[in-house]
Formats: sequence, structure tokens, C-alpha cells
Amino acid sequence: MITKQQALEFIYELSKLHVIHLDIPCGYTYIDKEEDEYRAWADNHTLEAIVTEIIKGNMGNALLMDFNKIPVDVDMLEVGQTYKVELDDFYNGCHSVHIVKYIGKKEEYYYFENQHTWRYEKKDLYQLWKMNKKENEKGIVDKNA
Repeated sequence: MITKQQALEFIYELSKLHVIHLDIPCGYTYIDKEEDEYRAWADNHTLEAIVTEIIKGNMGNALLMDFNKIPVDVDMLEVGQTYKVELDDFYNGCHSVHIVKYIGKKEEYYYFENQHTWRYEKKDLYQLWKMNKKENEKGIVDKNA
């Protein structure tokens, strides 16, 4: 599941471009984009679940084309796609942030690469964002976000 902060940031950015109607108690959202309409329903009636469903249902269409980064869950990772990965470095309390390409899952590990190949468990992945092509050119972003 994406984090509440990611969901809030995404809705804020989306609201700059489109009219959004959220009904969190019903798990429903409606987005009006000029002549197009986008609807999403979530069984789990939380902001995070509704935003996740908006993203899952519209990943490949025009609704999300204007976004530099799109929050995603580990279940939404696509092999070959570049992601901004914020790691939960629990041993020192910091969060390191990297731009990496997802190369697949093997057993319980998620594998990413930039200059090196990195292997993470699900618990290590604090936040994930799918990056647009412009952002893909960058390497490691920030050691302590």
C-alpha cells in the first residue's frame, strides 16, 4: 500500500490539473478531465486504497501522463521500469533515496539496478514512485531524505 503522505501529495498534484470528487467512506472517486471521466472504487475505504486504485486503473492512460513521479506499491512494480525508491534504513533511522530500474523479484527479494544491483526485502521499501523518462536519466538522488 502506498503511504498516506504519498496519497495526499498525489491528490494535491492531481487536483491542480483536474476536478476530483472523493467519497472516502464509500471508497469512491470521480475525476473530471475535460471531456474524459475517470472513476475508481476501493474495497478498503481509506485514502491510500482509493489513490492506489486510481493509479492502478489509469497507469497507461492520459490521466497520469503529466506526472513526473507516481506513487506505487510493490505489487505494482513493472520489470524494466525506473523507480524512485525510499528505503527504510531502520538501523540508523534515516531514509536513503535512489533512482533505480526494477529487474524483478526472486523468492522474497526485489532486485533493482543502477550502477550496482541491489536486493531488498519488502519491509525495506518505505516508499516507491514510478518515474517518467526525464527523471530516469538521474542516478542516486539523495542519501538522507
